Amino acid sequence: MDPVQIGNILIAHDRIVELDESRIVGSISRENFRSGEILIARVCKRPFILSMLALAMIVVGVLTARGMILWLLIYDVSMLMILMIPSGSWLLYQAWRQAPIVLIQTGEGILRFEFKGPRTQESVAALERAAQDRGYALQRRSSA
Repeated sequence: MDPVQIGNILIAHDRIVELDESRIVGSISRENFRSGEILIARVCKRPFILSMLALAMIVVGVLTARGMILWLLIYDVSMLMILMIPSGSWLLYQAWRQAPIVLIQTGEGILRFEFKGPRTQESVAALERAAQDRGYALQRRSSA
């Protein structure tokens, strides 16, 4: 049976691969595959640490922005600190965003593949079907 790619997950008869563009990010051979499931989960493994960093960046950016508005005529490095607001906001979003995750139990432990395809029930069902057609037991779970 031919390999099939759904989103960024490639399922072949001998392995399951997570791709980023055309680069292989992770790969599990059939011999190491024990079981797997597809679920919606937070992508970040440690959201509290990233959230603290993000909030600190946002606070420094806001304080700098307030001072910059008061002293608009002073050109200084502190003007660049305002960029911490969007940077911290992006980090905060990344810390708590949820996406479909494929958890795969292997002989060495659990691997996480983020599914970057269309976030629809049809695409997740297609991923589950393609895996089962090639002999991988992936089950869908409603939430983490």
